[in-house]
Amino acid sequence: MSKRKILWVVPKWTFPVDDGARVATDRLIRNFSNEKFSIDVLCLDRVFNDFSKEEMLKRWPVKNVFWVQRKFPLQKRAKLIFYILKFLRHPFKPLTFSTFFDKKLKNEIEKKLNISSYKYVFFDGLHLAACFDYSKTQSKVKYIYRAHNIEADLWFRSSEIAKNVFMKLFYLFQAKLVEKFEKNVICHVTGVFCISDTDKVFIQKQYKVKNIEFVPLGLNFTEETKFSDQLTTKFLFIGKLDWPPNKDGLMWFLDNVWNQLIQLRDDIQLVIVGGGDSAWLKNKLPIKGVDFRGRVEEVQSVYDEIDFALIPIFYGSGTRIKVLEAVSKQKPIISTEMGVMGSNLLSDHFLSAQTQNEWIDCLAKAQLNQEMINMAQKAHAYLEKDFDEKRVSQKLEDFLLSF
Repeated sequence: MSKRKILWVVPKWTFPVDDGARVATDRLIRNFSNEKFSIDVLCLDRVFNDFSKEEMLKRWPVKNVFWVQRKFPLQKRAKLIFYILKFLRHPFKPLTFSTFFDKKLKNEIEKKLNISSYKYVFFDGLHLAACFDYSKTQSKVKYIYRAHNIEADLWFRSSEIAKNVFMKLFYLFQAKLVEKFEKNVICHVTGVFCISDTDKVFIQKQYKVKNIEFVPLGLNFTEETKFSDQLTTKFLFIGKLDWPPNKDGLMWFLDNVWNQLIQLRDDIQLVIVGGGDSAWLKNKLPIKGVDFRGRVEEVQSVYDEIDFALIPIFYGSGTRIKVLEAVSKQKPIISTEMGVMGSNLLSDHFLSAQTQNEWIDCLAKAQLNQEMINMAQKAHAYLEKDFDEKRVSQKLEDFLLSF
């Protein structure tokens, strides 16, 4: 039987694997069967300074790697002008999708599609669908959308919290545009697979689609776990620092929890790890007891030294890779209910804190003892059956073979 050909489209170069989106893609592709499928990767990044086709071919079971550059200025002033012009020319298209709604880009992609007869084209994120004619009924290609979250949610949230009336209306307008585009993609592609079961339920109820599956983020649950014997209790916040749910959650935590907590305990430290624009955080530093490390090459050594993973997240859909990562490394989690949404963790698998007082009280008492280790191990055993990377890839393969 001939292999089914997949064109896997990603919005940015996937190495180094140092944020949630990159981890999600890396774990899924590298465990894919090269006996049933032949995978080509198409990357639509803005810059390709670190582009290494050899690195991807070595790490992933893929046959070909293509890239097409999206036009987007890198300087702040040029970005502002770019967005203003895009908004004036195309006011009814989502502004953050601007670099994908481009005729030249679409033509370049069409040339790549003509190189080979693909059975499937994967959109690894909503924005990518803007480059394709996924609604063509006569097309033999099966377009598959991987939903990382409900994209419109972030815009609706921005509208809710905006204080300026003009910005509130602007965010609401953008939210409606994203929601309309999201609905159109979901209702016209061949299939949708969500990384969050909560998102799957929402999409089924909202859009009445049938070809949809929950294919979660997959991680390695077999790595050796280390526990530190240090006297200092170390808490970890890890995540992309310019992603709004991360940024707003960490900012709230530093302003409302940490500044009071550090007055109650002198044996604690907060380690902050993450890429993205961290200028807002650097402006707050130094903060007593905070060790900001920015982007790190590998996170295993960081997890080896910390005692608890913190997830003060209050909005956003999808599944937090930071939750699964901490569980896979058997580290106790302290989180809001929203922070663990989509992970399927039960109430006895983590320490829950919602309000300022609950967070302060919880962290003031937190110690890495046998009870906490047992809780983390229980969460690990519970999630392994659904989130082990090999099982997740097999679930996606089964979903594709159903078409």
